[in-house]
Amino acid sequence: MKKIITIILFLLLCVPSWAAITTDGDITKDPSGGGGAGDVSADDIWETKGDLAVATGASTAAVLSAAANYSILYTLSTEATGLKYLTPTNSAIVGWNSAGTLGAYTNIQIDDSAAQFYSATASKGTLKVLLSGSTSGKLMTLTSSQTDNRALTLPDATDTLVGKATSDTFTNKTYDVDGTGNVLKMWGYIVLTHPHVCGAGAPIQTTSTTNTYGQCKFSNSLDKATNYAEYYVVVPPDIDTDVDLTAVFKFKLGGADTGDFEYEITFDSVADSAAYVGSLGDAVSLAFTADGSGADGDVETTTETTLTGWRSAMTAGQLMVIRVSRDGDHGNDTSTVDSYSGPLLIKYKQTQ
Repeated sequence: MKKIITIILFLLLCVPSWAAITTDGDITKDPSGGGGAGDVSADDIWETKGDLAVATGASTAAVLSAAANYSILYTLSTEATGLKYLTPTNSAIVGWNSAGTLGAYTNIQIDDSAAQFYSATASKGTLKVLLSGSTSGKLMTLTSSQTDNRALTLPDATDTLVGKATSDTFTNKTYDVDGTGNVLKMWGYIVLTHPHVCGAGAPIQTTSTTNTYGQCKFSNSLDKATNYAEYYVVVPPDIDTDVDLTAVFKFKLGGADTGDFEYEITFDSVADSAAYVGSLGDAVSLAFTADGSGADGDVETTTETTLTGWRSAMTAGQLMVIRVSRDGDHGNDTSTVDSYSGPLLIKYKQTQ
């Protein structure tokens, strides 16, 4: 009996004098259930999940129906309830759009040194952003495949990042080729201005007052076996034998002629304690196209030619013997004039 009395007293004290609870659970403005405009009992405000009962004035209220997923509730004085829901789009205020992702918002500041952005989907390690200056609607995708926490440190400067496959010009950079893990690849050139040996069919020129001094004079009719110039150098210590070498040969016409020339280049990589003369092989024909002038004393140049087979037959640091021969009795050599050797250019890939 005491418990019943206690409950009755509690209800009398807690329920306002102007309100009563009806049998269906509605709250009314007065015990009689009278209403009028704004009477809460006149609205089914407790029937739908997410609906809100919002004051619209003194002792008046209205229902604010639940909005679509990801909607935002904000204050707006022009609304009857003073509140409004917004389902953001990519041009809306800060919030989540209908796909549950952040839209394109302006001047957002995240004052948190530990702020994190990550994908909630299975596609991890990507972040897509729409940058100013980009083609409309085109996203920049940043991708990472790190297996641990990593840090990307940017310089204290306004600059442009260098791309792995873009064409860039470096300024104020020092590349330490001796640094651990550093590898520098570039083209190297061996320029041989004069031969060391002339074959019996291509005698060395001894007149010191001429520009053919120290050069070999190739016969226009002799076979390559004796009609040659030889060069002795060292296989470069920094040679990259994964890349083919090339050769270009310059020579001087010994008379007026527009015929073709047949030059062949051979070589050997000679190991220590082996015969100094080597055993020449890997012959390559140096392509040449005669010009229309062909005047006496003209400079002629062979086409840059790949030295097929050379890279796999040489060892860095060994003696390299190179022979350039004119095959004067070959069917392709139609020239009727002698010629003089000139500079030989060997191009190779360096790895440091």
